[in-house]
Amino acid sequence: MIQDNLALAPIGDKLEYWARSPLHPTLLPVGALALVHAARVSHATRQVAGSHKYRLTVWQGFVLNQILMFGGVVVSGMLLGIPSPLLVAWPVVVLYGGMHVLLDVSPVGKVLLQVQDWEFVGLFMDLSFALLDGVLRAEGIIDLGVEPVLRHASPQVSSSLFAALLNSAIIGGGVPLLIDLFKLDSPTGEWGIRTPAWVKHPLNGTNDALSATLLAFVYLALTRSTAVKLPLIASVVEASGLDKLSERDVRTLCSLLLGAILLAEKATVLSLAAAPSSKPAASKSRAVAAAASAGAKSNTTNGSTKNRKQPSRKQQ
Repeated sequence: MIQDNLALAPIGDKLEYWARSPLHPTLLPVGALALVHAARVSHATRQVAGSHKYRLTVWQGFVLNQILMFGGVVVSGMLLGIPSPLLVAWPVVVLYGGMHVLLDVSPVGKVLLQVQDWEFVGLFMDLSFALLDGVLRAEGIIDLGVEPVLRHASPQVSSSLFAALLNSAIIGGGVPLLIDLFKLDSPTGEWGIRTPAWVKHPLNGTNDALSATLLAFVYLALTRSTAVKLPLIASVVEASGLDKLSERDVRTLCSLLLGAILLAEKATVLSLAAAPSSKPAASKSRAVAAAASAGAKSNTTNGSTKNRKQPSRKQQ
């Protein structure tokens, strides 16, 4: 059977164990993946606001950290007319906000930025963070993007494929759009409204939204949701045997799929930034800088694309 060949059940068990099993029942009642991801989002907060140029106060850094976590969720709640999950998410606020404050007031936050400048360590961090983001973000897209639409009180909304895909795009890729719109990438914290790049060029900074939309469609198709009324898709799913997957296995498959997408995307950005060019040095520098800037704004949680320190040769 297809589910046996994919071996999704043991992978799902491992992911659930690392995500939900508390490190300590009293002192640290959170899973290892959640704790690592909280540190990763704190690191991304500093990267968004200028990396080594980061000059935000502890309070403003905390606010930015929470925007990265809940920006898309708040927008989604307003569109659907439902109470925002933020209102009951105080444990998440404490975990992610507390981790950010801890790393901000200690030298650890700056040390992580410095360590990421080291070529091979930084490469490992970038790729690991991309995979972690994909695995954990998939759950958020399903739980906060797809399911609220399917459970919506309005039959017109709950049966709408467009609503499910749009809401998933907001949950999975809305934050980079907010960063560009409100200048949240200012190292000095001078926020304000500007014309974002994605308004002028729809593919500039929207890769997270597109991957979230794809993931939502895959989830809806594999769970045979009534929102997907496409006979061709249904026949393909049945012919491949994927219709026999349990919902838990579908979630595991979606987590692995998004992890692979973000991992491939990050690897592509890094390889393009490091690739040798026959153009003059000045042109090469501008191209690398542009690629790094685009990667940083399009994905707030996929790490840095800046050049690494190389002990045996000059920096690119």
